[in-house]
Amino acid sequence: RANFQTSINTLYKRTDFLFGLLLAIEWLAGIAVSLVISPLTWAGRESNVHLHVWMALILGSIIVSYPLFLIKTKPGESVTRHAVAIAQMLMSALLIHLTGGRIETHFHIFGSLAFLAFYRDWRVLISASLIVVADHILRGIYYPQSIYGTDLVQPWRWLEHAWWVIFEDIFLIFAIRGNTDDMFQAAAREAELETTRANIEQLVEVKTEQLYLSEKRTQAQFLVTAR
Repeated sequence: RANFQTSINTLYKRTDFLFGLLLAIEWLAGIAVSLVISPLTWAGRESNVHLHVWMALILGSIIVSYPLFLIKTKPGESVTRHAVAIAQMLMSALLIHLTGGRIETHFHIFGSLAFLAFYRDWRVLISASLIVVADHILRGIYYPQSIYGTDLVQPWRWLEHAWWVIFEDIFLIFAIRGNTDDMFQAAAREAELETTRANIEQLVEVKTEQLYLSEKRTQAQFLVTAR
């Protein structure tokens, strides 16, 4: 059990670090996308920085700052994993908005769920999926163009997207359970090997001590006989 906990904690910390890099890269990518697609807004001859640029810069930094702080201060802890999952899905929502609801950008959600499965903690997927569903419901009601690319949206369209998210979650959860079982069995075998090794070393020490005492007795008997 202790070996398994050590292994899973190491996995959590390593995955935290990788997501820290990913979130930072996604933030920079969001800024780049906003600068390429709509860097300026025009009112006659006057131009200003487009709202999307400020959203990518400021909102993106808000999204990634807290999980990055937790990755630095509380690596491997449950709160860090869930914060990362929520931030990852919020970055998906931001990127979808910046690209005008393009269907291709929605694949970022499914890729993110697959990456979150690296944690081998199915509860992280639930947190991420709840954010996705809530985002689709709220933006579908108040700002459908930012998520679907059109204002003409059926009221229940979010159910279709939610179903595909749940569909992926089911397979990922089965995969996580299988991988976790494999890790537990490997840790159990390692523990058995360590116990066997310790028993052998202890037996060797006992036999060595017995041999040493036997040699001492033999030497004492030889000296007595020689006298």
